[in-house]
This record gives sequence, C-alpha cells and structure tokens, in this order.
Amino acid sequence: MPRSRDSAIQPASTKVQPRSARWPITVASTAGFPSSGTIILQNNQKVTYTGTTSTTFTGCSGGTGSQVDGARVAQYGAPYTAIDVGRRYLSTIRTINQATSETWPPADPHKLRVTYITGTSSGTSLATAKAAVDQAKTNKEWLVLVFHDFVEGATTTSGSHTLPVGTITVASTSGFASSGALWVNTSQYVTYTGTTSTTFTGCSGGTRVIGAGSDVRAAGTTTLKWSAQDFRELVDYINTQAVPVRTFSNLARS
Repeated sequence: MPRSRDSAIQPASTKVQPRSARWPITVASTAGFPSSGTIILQNNQKVTYTGTTSTTFTGCSGGTGSQVDGARVAQYGAPYTAIDVGRRYLSTIRTINQATSETWPPADPHKLRVTYITGTSSGTSLATAKAAVDQAKTNKEWLVLVFHDFVEGATTTSGSHTLPVGTITVASTSGFASSGALWVNTSQYVTYTGTTSTTFTGCSGGTRVIGAGSDVRAAGTTTLKWSAQDFRELVDYINTQAVPVRTFSNLARS
C-alpha cells in the first residue's frame, strides 16, 4: 500500500522562481515522497526536485508565480495510480471492468467487476438483468449493477399501429414530455409534437406494424434507455429473491 503523497506548503507562501533557478519548497511533511522527482503545486504548476529534508523539497526548478500557505502539493506521475490512492482511502472501488458478476469475496475489492445497466440497446434488458440476479444467487456471487440515464415515461400501445402513423394511442402519456421522441416496441424510433392523455400526436418515423400492448418509452436520445419503472421492477424482483443488497442507486422509489 503506498504511503501518503500529499502535503501542504508551510508556514509561508512560496515564490516559484523561473525555471533556471533552484530553491527549496517548505511543506508540512515530505513523508511518502521519493527522494527526488516531480511534484504538482496549485494552478497545475509542475516542479522537479533533486532532494528532500523532512519538511523541504530541495534543488527545485520549474513553475511560475506564487504559492499560498496551505496549498496542496502532490507527487506527479508514476508509479502511483488512481487505484493506488484508492487502496489507501477506500475499502472497495468499482471499476469500468464490465463483467457478468463478481466473486464473493472479490478477488480484489479495489477492482470490482460491474454490470452496466445503460440501455436495452446494449443488450442489458430487464430480462437480462433478472437473469444476472438469478445467476448471482445460484453461484453465490456478488452482482454489482451500475445504472445510467433513466427515462421516466413508459407505457404500452392500445391497439395495433402501422408505422409511420400520425397518432399513436397508448394506455397513458403520464410522465412523458409534451413533445419529443419515443422508442416503440424497443426498435422503432418515433418523434412526436404533442400529446393528449392517451395519444402521441404529430408522430413520424418507424417502418413496421406494431401490435397492441407493445412497449413505448421516452427516448431521451437515439439510444433506448431503461425507464424508472424498469428499475422499480428489478428492485421488486431482487426483493422477492431474498438476496442481500449492499448498496443501490439513489433513485427513489415512488
């Protein structure tokens, strides 16, 4: 585990000299810093040094301007990484390492593998998420779900429609914007200019027959998103499986 690499300038402000000059920088402590190397000061000033005492960096060069009392001083560059810093201050770190599941206990709690729930167009449908919960329960694994970019509006079609069509009738338009875009039956991108309580009007886009009861949700962008209702249904499903939940999204259930 790396030692601390942060300090603060003490006790007076330090004048950062032209690059040709060499001068000491006095700090609270140099503990954890290499005997020579490069540090970063306030305003992204990069300074190299050739030696240290317990409270100074010596043989310094680089940077311009002044540094105030208490300004942060940090080591620059290798061998330390964000993971190194995280290992010192955090008990667990989730990474961008996409995986179906994580072992329990995890092989490395600071490199947790996660499953992204970013939109059904990427293959992470509600059914896929439920299957991942089932697998984690069966195999006694840890499933770390990461959620992004929900849309609130979600409904179903009332009757069949042949796209493109000017008006799409649905169970309810509650939660949808007064104009915008939709995903119909998960694959048809449709824009609309108005709504009533049960219709989207001024519709354009789409090229196929859509049956009654087909999924309709706010598009937000041209990528199909999870709805808040999908999230609520997944939470309810997890609860019925009686599996422990460590942490979940801040999205409030209504």
